[in-house]
Amino acid sequence: MKPLARQFGISFLLKGASGGIGFLTTVVLGRTLGASGSGVFFLALSILTISSAVSRLGFDQAITRRVAQLKENNEWPKINSLHRRTITYITVCSCLFSAILYTLAPTLAENCFQNPKLLPALRWACLSIPPFSLTWAHSHFFQGIGKISLFQTFQNLCTYSIFLTLWFSASTLLKTIPQTAQLASALFAAACYISATASIITWQKTTRQKKQSPTDIENLEWCRDVSPLFGMLIISQLLLWTPQIILGAFWEESQVGIYTASLRLANLVSLILVGVNSVVFPRFAALHARGDHDNLKALAQRTARLMLIGCLPFLISLLMLPNLFLSLFGKDFTAGSTVLQIITLGQFFNVATGSVGGLLNMTGNQGAAFKCLFASLLVALMGSFALIPSYGAEGAAVSQSLSISIAMTLLTVTATKRLGFTPISLKPPSLRR
Repeated sequence: MKPLARQFGISFLLKGASGGIGFLTTVVLGRTLGASGSGVFFLALSILTISSAVSRLGFDQAITRRVAQLKENNEWPKINSLHRRTITYITVCSCLFSAILYTLAPTLAENCFQNPKLLPALRWACLSIPPFSLTWAHSHFFQGIGKISLFQTFQNLCTYSIFLTLWFSASTLLKTIPQTAQLASALFAAACYISATASIITWQKTTRQKKQSPTDIENLEWCRDVSPLFGMLIISQLLLWTPQIILGAFWEESQVGIYTASLRLANLVSLILVGVNSVVFPRFAALHARGDHDNLKALAQRTARLMLIGCLPFLISLLMLPNLFLSLFGKDFTAGSTVLQIITLGQFFNVATGSVGGLLNMTGNQGAAFKCLFASLLVALMGSFALIPSYGAEGAAVSQSLSISIAMTLLTVTATKRLGFTPISLKPPSLRR
């Protein structure tokens, strides 16, 4: 664990900064746009996030796993080939998806969400799909080669930092322009393009000394890796954003704003999970490639206990003082105290089960993991349509937390059967040298 301690520290600090920036963004928009205006922005952002996930074709964890394995053997020509191929695919698919959604935006806003105010923000979100996808893809290349600080930077930290800078600059210099969800979406689109450019330049500089003639990787093997991961990526995004989108279709945008604020707060519980995952995922892949099962088990179990202990302060604070934290966004948001508590419990269960989903993906068991997530998605959809029309944001919170709990339970059982151990262990394992 000692060689990983420094990476854990850097990753957690940067993920904490990323979570802080995301939290601050929600606070700023909540106080300036109110629950209604911020709800419109975050509804458009949820559509952007799902659309970007579809256009990335499931390359996220496939990139991390394959690049980590190739770097373990110092096969930089294949890494170059992988980068060239995936970035080309993602660029083409994201641009096509952006054009289709931009054309359909009026229909989505007026017929699906019955909210004409969503249209301007939604169109800006459509234009953000290509740069958002490219930035996200490059972050996983950085994760694969072990550049955890760059991975965390280009996941969300860079984009949201630039967005807040642009927002405060516009508020100061352009006082005559009203602060609306449309302006927020336009500035977020600008931030996405700046981040994408920065990620491309940084990748070129980082790998400059490693440049070698690209060597093709096996198409069949790559497709076999990506196919289930693509399905998992779409399902994970649907699990995260479906309640929000269905909520926007049945209720006013203020309910979306309250739900989003509660979700951002509850994500503080899983902050350590995301930070640790960014470090251990490529290590899982490398240990599996070497056949080092004992160290794989020890690493998974030790990090699971670390995350469980690390999330407790956030868990207790959010459960005991929900109104205090929600009041940071404005008085309109304090009505979501029950929503926050429900989502927080779901996030705690997510952390308590450890990095089980990534463990399966990094060890070649992505097909089994896909089946687990698909089952939980069915629960999420049934729960959302059954609860949200009657109970609003509280129904969305119950649906999401229930689906997360089912997903993590199924993944844990599957990991135990496939790998012979579970990340949840009270007995301290030992790492072999």
